[in-house]
Amino acid sequence: MRVLHVNVEQAVATVDGETKQRRVMTFSCIHCNTVLGLQMDERTKPRPKRATPSA
Repeated sequence: MRVLHVNVEQAVATVDGETKQRRVMTFSCIHCNTVLGLQMDERTKPRPKRATPSA
């Protein structure tokens, strides 16, 4: 099948049920919003967790 128009978006996904989360790129059809694929986004660095504010 050949798809001419897709949306490319960033998302955060859980890998193998672990607590680690990875940034991925999603590819979806612009007409029906069906997700056509996911790809690990190696260009981005993992986001640091925010420290809890101390009062």
